[in-house]
Amino acid sequence: MTVNKKIVFKTAGTLMVAGMLFGGPTAQAADVTGAKAEGDGFVAGNAISGNLDVPLAACGVGAAGIGVGTGVCKTSGGPLATTGDDVTKARASGDGFIAGNAVALDVDVPVAACGLGGAVIGVGTGVCEASGPLATTGNDVTKAEAEGDGFIAGNAIAADLDVPVAVCGVGVAGAGVGTGVCDASGPLATTGDDTTTATASGDGFLAGNAIALDADIPVAVCGLGLAVLGIGTGVCN
Repeated sequence: MTVNKKIVFKTAGTLMVAGMLFGGPTAQAADVTGAKAEGDGFVAGNAISGNLDVPLAACGVGAAGIGVGTGVCKTSGGPLATTGDDVTKARASGDGFIAGNAVALDVDVPVAACGLGGAVIGVGTGVCEASGPLATTGNDVTKAEAEGDGFIAGNAIAADLDVPVAVCGVGVAGAGVGTGVCDASGPLATTGDDTTTATASGDGFLAGNAIALDADIPVAVCGLGLAVLGIGTGVCN
């Protein structure tokens, strides 16, 4: 079994008032993960390869208990959080009981938040100006190959999940005014270039089955101003 996991967190900002200019990606991950197995018998010759990338990026970030919390972020180039060029492969060969099965899993969850201003009592303001995507994934290749004869043998499962999450403005206030302003010229959350394949060969009971799954769930929130008691305003351009 091979499992590769990478979690990257990048934040910039200070308490009360924060401003930051970004010219390129701040959190990224590129991995090559593979597993190969051969064997005959009872629970033999199975290969599992897993890859998990969770880059996290926050640009502005301003918080205040009582007073004014302001977060300002300007991005002039690439995405804040991105993953790419992941190759995840599993290859298995075996005959017998639960033998020769291959499972390849790849999960990319880049999360980016740009403005972010919060206040418990007072004014929370988040301002984000983005010229490109905030969270993006791409170039994933996920493959599983299996050969085997017997009971639950020679099955291949290849699964790829991309969930880019981007939040642009975001102003939050418990009691007061929460304002979020987002000015984005490109897509906030995007995915692309996924290749997911599964190849299986086998004779027997529950043998020689191939399952290829690909799920892309881009999530983007642009303005978003929240206030429990007061005024909440979200502006998205």
